[in-house]
Amino acid sequence: MSDFKIKFQGDIEELKSVMSGAGIEGNWREMPDVQSTQWRFTTADGNLNWWPSKGTMFFNGKGAEILELMTIKALDENLKPKYEAIREQNGDVAYYKVGRGLSDLM
Repeated sequence: MSDFKIKFQGDIEELKSVMSGAGIEGNWREMPDVQSTQWRFTTADGNLNWWPSKGTMFFNGKGAEILELMTIKALDENLKPKYEAIREQNGDVAYYKVGRGLSDLM
């Protein structure tokens, strides 16, 4: 997997729409978590785990790198102009709604 982090600061319906619109097939499931809500998207390539409270995405499974690249491509192609991507020097990328400040991502 990559060394950078991906964050998505939207809601689950938007994320589901982006993934299905990109032709990425899988099953969504809300996971019980002691700290906060977590969603898991299970595909043939791996799992996307997403925590809406912070927007953090984590990929695991046998094809996690493939799923991660497909997700980045889907987000980049389907969120504009409503969202904008911030790419930091360390490679991290965060997708936030246009008009929200950087402090909203922290």
